[in-house]
Amino acid sequence: MRILFSPAILLVSKLRFAKKFILITFILAIPLVFMLTQIVINYNNNTEIILSEKAGLQYAKKMHQIINQTQQHRGLSTAFLSGNTSLAADLNETANKITVSINEYDKELATGRLTQLNPQWQQLKSQLNDVIHNSKNSTPKDNFAAHTELIKSMLTYMNDIAYESTLSLDPEIESYY
Repeated sequence: MRILFSPAILLVSKLRFAKKFILITFILAIPLVFMLTQIVINYNNNTEIILSEKAGLQYAKKMHQIINQTQQHRGLSTAFLSGNTSLAADLNETANKITVSINEYDKELATGRLTQLNPQWQQLKSQLNDVIHNSKNSTPKDNFAAHTELIKSMLTYMNDIAYESTLSLDPEIESYY
């Protein structure tokens, strides 16, 4: 064992007292700096995950609102097409709310963190506008089916939001079990 430490013993025996402490401090500082660097890297990674999840929650909340409004529009338009013309004002108001929500979502998506969802959203928005604008020109059955298919697409899009923002993945492995 003495042979293993003999170079270090020889080096330390040649140094003065102050320089020995400087050497020991430097040697102990190396793992300390390494550990602090690892802590900072881990903190930055966790911060990115949190920001991504927060953005995903904002998108999901807005999309949930659009889905609820689309469901209301489905019920109102089906009732309107079935002969209840007194719902025309409510139907138009709901369509306007959907348009406002779409514009708000467009703004959030354009300035947000999940711009990779934009192509899917553009396709979904086109379907949504088609269904809303053609709802008064179809049969109640076709109208209900078109709205239902659109809502399925919206729910799939919400799964995409969860996946892209890491909401569906927990960074702590222990939480899976």
